[in-house]
Amino acid sequence: MSTNPEKAVSYVLSKYVTEYMDKDVLILDMDTETREAATMLRNYERDDIIVVDKEKIPVGNCNRRRYS
Repeated sequence: MSTNPEKAVSYVLSKYVTEYMDKDVLILDMDTETREAATMLRNYERDDIIVVDKEKIPVGNCNRRRYS
């Protein structure tokens, strides 16, 4: 990657999101208690949890900063 900031940004913007996404994610139901969510963030050393509804459709996310 270039040390020139304009070329570096151009390089990143030319890639597909799949090259930067995290495939190993935590997914919890929206009725999960915050205590369990915070424990899972700590135990799995993750920063984010995807929250899903009863049909497993993503409705939001929680992250470590909210529990700090």
